Amino acid sequence: MANPPPKVRELSIIGSKRCASIDCLGQKIMIREGLKETPLPVDRNNTLQDELSHFLDCVRDNSLSVSDGVVGYHTIELLEAAEKSLKEKRVIMYECTNNG
Repeated sequence: MANPPPKVRELSIIGSKRCASIDCLGQKIMIREGLKETPLPVDRNNTLQDELSHFLDCVRDNSLSVSDGVVGYHTIELLEAAEKSLKEKRVIMYECTNNG
């Protein structure tokens, strides 16, 4: 029986001056500017467990989540821009506004 392919969760963000390589499984971020590479400190965690704990704390304390509807709205906008960029094979500019 063949071995399954390795699990990979990586993201590259390319800007005009720098780029970031994010290894979600390894919980590592590398910032590149020209030939210079700088690791970005990341607090390792169990993301799903932390999200669920935060949600339960908000319910118990009747407090607002750090990931409220506005954050969700901007996340969907960003994902839609990324999808459009892939389909149209061009750069799509996205500017996050604070007015939801």
